[in-house]
Amino acid sequence: MLNWRKILIPAAPKPTIKKTIFHFLQQKQIILPNPLKNFSDLTDFKKDLGLESLDVVEMILFLEQRYKINFDQATHIPCLNTVGALCDFTNALIQRETCLR
Repeated sequence: MLNWRKILIPAAPKPTIKKTIFHFLQQKQIILPNPLKNFSDLTDFKKDLGLESLDVVEMILFLEQRYKINFDQATHIPCLNTVGALCDFTNALIQRETCLR
């Protein structure tokens, strides 16, 4: 029998995930070019923020702990190069984990 409460629980809203990423970058003292309102889905971690691969991996580990999800890092990290891509993928993982619980 399906537990509809678990299926209907919404994932974290995209703005919440975006703020989590922004606050992570602030904690790491990575200087952002503009305030949060200009921190868009198209912001590229490498080109716009100067992050290295290790910085992105650390951010992903932070998201895993924060949202209790698990990224398949070897497969997905190269594709997660913008804020929007990371937010969308994180949201999908949250939804998947919610359904599996």
